[in-house]
Amino acid sequence: MDPKTQKRAIIVVSLLAMTAMILALQKEPASHDETGVRLELPEAVGDYAGTACLFCQNQLCERSLVAIDDNGEKICQLCKSELRALSIAEKTSLPPDTIVIKKRYRNNRGEVIFAMIVATGKERRSIHRPETCLPAQGNSIEGSRILSVDVPARDPLKVTLLDLRSSKARLADTGQDRFSAYAYWFVSPACETPYHLERMIRMSIDRALHGVSYRWAYIAISSNRQDGSDDYIRRISQFIADLCPLIAPGNRGPQSTPSR
Repeated sequence: MDPKTQKRAIIVVSLLAMTAMILALQKEPASHDETGVRLELPEAVGDYAGTACLFCQNQLCERSLVAIDDNGEKICQLCKSELRALSIAEKTSLPPDTIVIKKRYRNNRGEVIFAMIVATGKERRSIHRPETCLPAQGNSIEGSRILSVDVPARDPLKVTLLDLRSSKARLADTGQDRFSAYAYWFVSPACETPYHLERMIRMSIDRALHGVSYRWAYIAISSNRQDGSDDYIRRISQFIADLCPLIAPGNRGPQSTPSR
């Protein structure tokens, strides 16, 4: 081994040893159970009325991917399997103490928006980057951008907006692929950000330097869209602007920097 390579190896090993020592001597971070949002969804948002929803637990059933309004039925009418509040993918991938709240909202114009809040339990890593699980549910991501939403009485809220296309969940009347949009952002008592990487960095800094482990949540909003039309952006933006003061009143949150 030449001297330069040997020197680099010694530096790397020394840094790893120092890191291991710091982690070994570090106290367990204090957990904070409060979140930056209310862990409930309102009955109404703007001119939309909300209804709780369920999912079929049969992976082969088309209703396993589509939210069903909770009208008191316990069994799927198509395959006679059990209905639950969590989809199969969520039930198998999330820790059991993860909190998940969902509602489907409709207005008198027939527009439908799906809203969800997911909050970590004791396992602080029980929420993740949606781009990793949406393709597993049969979606392809056709576009991604940061959307700035004007919310009354606070700074604009930045959210990640994904354009999705699904060949599994086809339109019943035409048999064509279903186009949808999915907006999300992460929230803790100290921060809100549309960037998954920033959430991970802030979580690591809080644990390593400040000795605290905040409970994080992420809020997701989804709606159908027409291919080639951007009307859904206005619809989702207005819904988020109406929803935000109801679930996070007075929360301005430090604005994030563009890092992913």
